[in-house]
Amino acid sequence: MIIGNQITDNIAGYYGDAYGGGQGNPTGADDPSDSIVPELFELSQNYPNPFNGSTTISFSLSAASDVKLEIYDILGRSIDNISLPVQQPGYHSYTWQADDNPSGTYFYKLRAGDQTETRKMTYLK
Repeated sequence: MIIGNQITDNIAGYYGDAYGGGQGNPTGADDPSDSIVPELFELSQNYPNPFNGSTTISFSLSAASDVKLEIYDILGRSIDNISLPVQQPGYHSYTWQADDNPSGTYFYKLRAGDQTETRKMTYLK
């Protein structure tokens, strides 16, 4: 997994082998689980939650789409806006660094095409 505010498709640490992120075949060429495409758009709960410093936000896309991740504080003020290039169908994750922000409750909203989902997370310093 890439550290920092980076997108990664390797989600073995979060979802395990069920979604093709296992340790068995490093190339994944002969692994039939690599072809698993989710049926629905879904934004998962961040992990860990509460978190200190950084947290991983995972999501699934059923179709290729531009992705925008927005972070808001409890008052609804925009804290961070991350625009990701077109993401292919599948399972993805993003590691968000919150070091420059105060402790508190935040909301993260993911937009992919015409679909939007929002969840809550807690940052503790």
